Amino acid sequence: MVGPPKTRRTILSSIAAAGAAGIAGCSTDEDGEDITDEPVDEDGIRTDREAEPTDDDPTDREATDDDRDQVDDIDTFLREADQDQIRIPPGTYDWNGTGLTANSRIVGGGDRGDVVLELVSGTMDGTVRGTLKNIVVRGRNHDSKAGLDHYPGGVIDGFCWPEGGNRDQDRAIYQPTGGGRTAIRHTCVAGLGNNGAYVDKAPVTVERSAFLNNNVANLRVGHADSDRTTTSIIRDTLIAVTSNPRLGAGVTTPNPVGLRIRHPGHFVIENCWLVFTEDASTADGLVELRGDDIVAEFRNTHFHNDSDTPLIADVGSNNSATLTGCTASGSGRMAAAATVSGSFIESDRSVPLPSTVTGFPQADESYGFDPSIPLFGAGGEIPEHPGGNVSGEPVRTYEFEIEH
Repeated sequence: MVGPPKTRRTILSSIAAAGAAGIAGCSTDEDGEDITDEPVDEDGIRTDREAEPTDDDPTDREATDDDRDQVDDIDTFLREADQDQIRIPPGTYDWNGTGLTANSRIVGGGDRGDVVLELVSGTMDGTVRGTLKNIVVRGRNHDSKAGLDHYPGGVIDGFCWPEGGNRDQDRAIYQPTGGGRTAIRHTCVAGLGNNGAYVDKAPVTVERSAFLNNNVANLRVGHADSDRTTTSIIRDTLIAVTSNPRLGAGVTTPNPVGLRIRHPGHFVIENCWLVFTEDASTADGLVELRGDDIVAEFRNTHFHNDSDTPLIADVGSNNSATLTGCTASGSGRMAAAATVSGSFIESDRSVPLPSTVTGFPQADESYGFDPSIPLFGAGGEIPEHPGGNVSGEPVRTYEFEIEH
């Protein structure tokens, strides 16, 4: 879009005693496993309570080798099963896009990735008012329009749709209404033409998820129909654009914004990765503040940019964004809105693969994503965030443009 020229000034921020800074929110247990599924209160803030174990954790394999034979037709099975607790045996099923209605619980058995619904007709469609856990959908959408309707109180804890839809207005996850908090964990969606996750009506907690190569916005959040004093949390999540996205009806120009904050509220983004590679389409921003009265806090989050897209754009009013322990790398544009305070530490640390973040091996097969891209070299474990400079070596802050 052509508009009046912007006034830019370049600043160089300095950081003193950066080597002494710690890393918040990225603790590990004795075996080195990243601990991210922390309990939160009604505002999405961590509490000191330990999460109680559940008897339907997909990593606790309860199914037998014969369980797959119990399901002749997955659509019929979902319609006729006990609606208070639907447990799908591990296996791959031809699916016509019906019955994925989690009013209580729908849980895939086995490990993450062991229950696969092959979309052979219809629409990737469903409703989550309770819990949806450990489900993979494969294949592109046959009919318009796709989306899991995510209602207040709903929890998506393990959902992967790596191919995404190929129809107009497809989106993977959608909030039809505001109200209570929803949660999205261990989820990967890619290749959608109308937002990856369109969840801007109620506060949301997003953890250990990946949003890849979705047009309009990979992840769209806001509090449009809810108390705007509440807090949304995005934690330990990868948002990446590595290729051209699919385009919806009437759309001629790709604009795959990484994170779009659309409405007023308080938003905490911590221990995340926001990535645009050299093959990415240009967009309005890796992060876009597209509303008014937005307060965004970025903590220990890494920005990598090899494109002409600005790091943080502000097209609203009375917005603010702060950077604490955040890092940046890449050969692209290092620009941020004037409403951003803080600085980026220069760091070339690796970024984890989608499968590492989410626990789904299928996530590395996401639309437009190539796991051999050198940047994604962190292998099978979540890398430590570089914001704290744990090595103690001298650090340099990034010289970035301030846009007015």
